[in-house]
Amino acid sequence: MNRIAIIPNTIKKGWRENTARLCDILRPMGVSVIVDERWRGELGDKAGVEWLSEQELWESAQMAITLGGDGTLINAAKRAVLYDVPLLGVNLGTLGFMVELELNDDYKYYQRLVDNCFNYDIRMMFDIEARRGSRVMASALALNECLVARGDNARMIALSVSCDGTDITSYWGDGVIVATPTGSTGYSLSAGGPIVEPQAENFLITPVCAHSIGKRPIVMSQHGSINVTVGDISGKEAILSCDGETVCSLRGGDVVSVRRSPYSTRLIRMKNRGFYDILNLKLNERGPRI
Repeated sequence: MNRIAIIPNTIKKGWRENTARLCDILRPMGVSVIVDERWRGELGDKAGVEWLSEQELWESAQMAITLGGDGTLINAAKRAVLYDVPLLGVNLGTLGFMVELELNDDYKYYQRLVDNCFNYDIRMMFDIEARRGSRVMASALALNECLVARGDNARMIALSVSCDGTDITSYWGDGVIVATPTGSTGYSLSAGGPIVEPQAENFLITPVCAHSIGKRPIVMSQHGSINVTVGDISGKEAILSCDGETVCSLRGGDVVSVRRSPYSTRLIRMKNRGFYDILNLKLNERGPRI
């Protein structure tokens, strides 16, 4: 890997210094460092850095390093998969289930990138469509989850879930999450959903504040298409959100379809850690050991 793009989260404190530091680490290793030309004024004309437009960056990169947290990596994944670019996450945030390296990790890991001494962790993704009748209103690609939820109104909404035309369940509450195994440790977990190994490749359906104790999360096969239909919400609007970003507003009768995407995110792994090692380490940062 000798053409590496750096994707910083420019909201994070210290992003300029840490981006410049990473450039300085990689350049002596014979790496062509690529950075989005939008940040040239912020970072200055660093020697050996190639400044490209966003599209040119993804077209020419052999891999990309994200500087931020899980959210930064998830956002980058939606562009990276279109160009078959693997991702390495460097954590500038707090928790970080998906990022591989911490800011102060040994420089040897970056040398391993150059020497191709790493493995890939393949993560499934979703293709999502919102339809009103026969019209497709919006579509999205998601790595973590999609959420159909009430909008600004304080009232609960009615939602029904089906798979390939077969009714599964219905909810009366704040919303429903359809998550990938990667997303099982995100919002779905906070809403009471199960933790699922990434390699299991399941769909998780998790209600959000369902107004019935009998409505529990469901784990399904990756095959087929899941439809979430918005019930009568009396002229109010609901929302479709994918990976934490609002995609569109929804009305009664609208349908959100979720299916496995042909795209998969490739995450670079270099540390000798399994999923449960990461899980226990990261959840310990929140509280007691599970």
